[in-house]
Parts: sequence; C-alpha cells; structure tokens
Amino acid sequence: PMTGYLVFMDTNQDGVSDQEIYPGAGDITDPLDSSLVANVLEFQRTGLTPGTTYGFLLRAYNGRGYTESTWSYIKAAGEPAQMTPPTQNAASGSSTTIVLAWTVPDM
Repeated sequence: PMTGYLVFMDTNQDGVSDQEIYPGAGDITDPLDSSLVANVLEFQRTGLTPGTTYGFLLRAYNGRGYTESTWSYIKAAGEPAQMTPPTQNAASGSSTTIVLAWTVPDM
C-alpha cells in the first residue's frame, strides 16, 4: 500500500526540483517517514505569479521505495475578481444525467 507522497516544484523549467512543496518535511529518501501522509490526495499551491510557468512532479511512496511522475508544466492564470456559481440546466438533463452551466469569469 501507498505510504504517502511528495510534491516537488520547478520554478525555472529546467527539470530540476527547486523545492519540495508538500508535505515540506521529513526525509525524502525514506518511504516510511512519519511525515508522509497516504490519505490526503490533494494539495493547493498558493502564491503563484500569474503568467509564470511552473513544473510539478509527484513522488509516490510504498514500503519498498518510490516512483516518480514526469514533470507537468502549467502556466498560472490570474484569479477572477468574482465567479458566479454554476447552475443546473434541468431541461437538458435526464434521470441519469446532470447538465451544469456557468459563465467564464473575467480575469
């Protein structure tokens, strides 16, 4: 079973980790380190600069070691001033389908 994971970030697109951003503690070589958390499968990174490209790499651990993803690069978008909540379009749905509609917010 999985013992936890780490998320690394590359801030200059060179394919090398500039920082460990989650959980940010412990021994990155120890698959049984107590700072690893196996049941939290999300992490939100705040403080990114809009228009800047960031790389993220996931390292997943089990009792025998770890495996790594490839780097995934994304360009940070700006935050919208306000976003209206999605609405349900009941007329287009069915007994097994939900149709949602929303307006793309201004950036």
